[in-house]
Amino acid sequence: MGGRLWCGMGSSGALFVCDVDTWKFDLPINVATNRIYVLEEYEGEIWAGSRDGNLYVVDTETGRPISTLPNHGEAISGITVVKPTIWTSSFDGLLICWNPKTRDVIRQITIPKSGRVSSLISIGNWLWCSGKQKLIAIDISDPENHNIEKFAIDFRPEAPLFVDCLAKTPNDQIWCGWSGSNGCKLSLWCTKTRKCLLVRDLKEFRGIGRAV
Repeated sequence: MGGRLWCGMGSSGALFVCDVDTWKFDLPINVATNRIYVLEEYEGEIWAGSRDGNLYVVDTETGRPISTLPNHGEAISGITVVKPTIWTSSFDGLLICWNPKTRDVIRQITIPKSGRVSSLISIGNWLWCSGKQKLIAIDISDPENHNIEKFAIDFRPEAPLFVDCLAKTPNDQIWCGWSGSNGCKLSLWCTKTRKCLLVRDLKEFRGIGRAV
């Protein structure tokens, strides 16, 4: 993407492109009918996931929308690249694997009793997503089958906390942002041992929307 920053608007459903040297914005690229939740760049294209349940693919050189993919139906919550594919998630727990060149659906996974899936990342052949009060891992190494693991951290007697966002570290650990009525927490999760390494209270804040 060079010296350009792509921004998805939280109100109009448009994309803006900013020149990071001059801080000038190009004219908006109108793609969605509702707010843009997630963006991912892949081989000269921007994949944008919207609250309207659609994925929009935009050419980074021309700024022209190329494709609209309506397969999810519910709001898009995550996009992650697992080369040579792209995986997307929606709030209802549906995960879709795409061929980014043909836009064909390769496979779909529905997470049972997932709650609100609000974030998606990939580490190796595993997808990790947030599912209401739990962290969910899906093994996608076998194209015909998948294994789902769910992990929860009991914060009682405090009010329930919900996983809002995930961020992976260079050594394949995951930061989890938990939000609730009495503040929020950050926890660090080891993907190899499947154990929580630490928890930090952030009572002065109400929630963690995204983390990188």
